[in-house]
Amino acid sequence: MKLFMLAVLTLLLSLTVDGQKKKVLQNGDKSPVFKFLDINGKKVSLKDFRGKYVLIDLWHTKCGPCKKQFPYLKELEEKMQGKNIVFICIASDRKREMWEKFVKENKLTGIQLHNGGDRSYMRAYGFETVPRFILIDKKGRIVECAMPRPCEPRLEQMLMKMID
Repeated sequence: MKLFMLAVLTLLLSLTVDGQKKKVLQNGDKSPVFKFLDINGKKVSLKDFRGKYVLIDLWHTKCGPCKKQFPYLKELEEKMQGKNIVFICIASDRKREMWEKFVKENKLTGIQLHNGGDRSYMRAYGFETVPRFILIDKKGRIVECAMPRPCEPRLEQMLMKMID
């Protein structure tokens, strides 16, 4: 009976009020705008970067595969310096203190944001797990919501073709 109730609840949560299934964002759609705090407590929004490409890294401090991407991401950021792209890392940790400590101890670069445990931005894309990489264009539209990880050479190749 509990399993049945759980299945019914899951189904109900996946529907909107009018009974239509929620739309998962796809390439070409307008990206939802976020406003999250950076390491200094300043609110940062996707709108702040209009006119630039934005590579978004969705991650969590306890995610092993996420941590493995940081050296590659840092290297990619250095190679792309001077290009029309910014790198934004959005952590989904509930506890800001854990995230701050991790960012400082690991000397993470780029724009580091904390979503305060609000995973609505991730869910808009249909994501429940991390790491995930999303590319947004200069007008705020999704170029690719399933970009390769920074450890994959094809990510740099894709970015160079799009941005140059």
